[in-house]
Amino acid sequence: MNLFNNIKSQVTDFEIDSRMVRPGSLFFALPGIKSDGHSFLQEAQRRGAKMAVVSQAFREQIPGLPLIHVADVFKTLQVWARLYLLSLKTKVLAVTGSVGKTTVVDFACQMLAPYYYSVAKTRNSQIGMPLSILNLKGNEDFVICEMGMDRPGQILNLVKIAPPEIALITKAALVHSAFFPKGLSQIIQAKKEIFSAPQTKIKIANYELLKDFVSFSLISPKAFYFLSPENKIYEKGILQGTVFLPFEEDSFRENFLAAYALVRNVGLTFLQIAEHTKKLVTPKMRFEKIWRQDILFINDTYNAAEISMLAALDNMPIPKKKGRKIAILGEMRELGSFAKAAHLNVLRKAEQKADVVLCLGKMYPKAEVYGDLKSLTADLQKILRPHDVVLIKGSRFWQMERILDLLNLKT
Repeated sequence: MNLFNNIKSQVTDFEIDSRMVRPGSLFFALPGIKSDGHSFLQEAQRRGAKMAVVSQAFREQIPGLPLIHVADVFKTLQVWARLYLLSLKTKVLAVTGSVGKTTVVDFACQMLAPYYYSVAKTRNSQIGMPLSILNLKGNEDFVICEMGMDRPGQILNLVKIAPPEIALITKAALVHSAFFPKGLSQIIQAKKEIFSAPQTKIKIANYELLKDFVSFSLISPKAFYFLSPENKIYEKGILQGTVFLPFEEDSFRENFLAAYALVRNVGLTFLQIAEHTKKLVTPKMRFEKIWRQDILFINDTYNAAEISMLAALDNMPIPKKKGRKIAILGEMRELGSFAKAAHLNVLRKAEQKADVVLCLGKMYPKAEVYGDLKSLTADLQKILRPHDVVLIKGSRFWQMERILDLLNLKT
């Protein structure tokens, strides 16, 4: 702890990407599949890094850059984050789930911000979350840790770094299921690791997923927190009032309700929350509505799972006049043995909900399938008409938001 405190006092921030280094930074030379951070130590030094954490096996000297040799750079990042968080008075909240994590975290931060000095959030990976913690200013009232996983045991590891006082699960679905061969039951068990810390006194979950915890639902009034179709909020069956939301999509409404449950358990009242719900801002690339020449594009390209693809298709706005619904669907990744059935289910829904369906990737059967964004965009350009509604959604791998840049349409 003394070593870390000494290092922390000498640096301005912590970075893992040499391009983000600025004068005073500490650079973690993390090994990676595509590149090794040790190859970028000279760049980190040129950008003004104060020092760098490197592997014991690294024997070179970098003039002007003091090196801290450790057995495992990755583990050191995580251990230091844990030590730093232990030294703070900041309260830890945590959110996990196959879909909706980032939106719930964003909504919760927006709800808490008017009433607290400082509220922070983290990135969601084994590297991103501890790095975000190390870069906390130290005076935050709350940090909301977004905990993601693509392998068994990863949530448990993140909980050991940042044990939450309140933890929440949004939903569980076949995401990264290539690494969970037993399917949904195995994914649910892995998500429940967020409740494993002794410090976690309040455990919140989607009622349709887990009924034994503090629950929330758009479907069942039996849930502890229930949001009716008219946006009336009930707690244990007792009406609290009506909230005014700047969106209609059920996915956003459910994410709002999850965030509501989180901040209510922090201590905010219904009235404190309701006062600010009109101003809620949804994250970019999550059902983001963009108009181009009388055509409405739904940019939902941040990521994709079967459950979120089906929800996006269900929530497509009705076109005005003679416009059509056009679904541009990217292949979903890392589904393993569940991939074929998942893509077939999405395609069937798309054919029911949309007038035109164009698919990117080979997993969609009996559809207009493309192998790259340019050829897909070229054909899309030919068929677009005023008042069309175009849903663009697919796995992050495809970076499908680029379709909007490739189209020759004025903003």
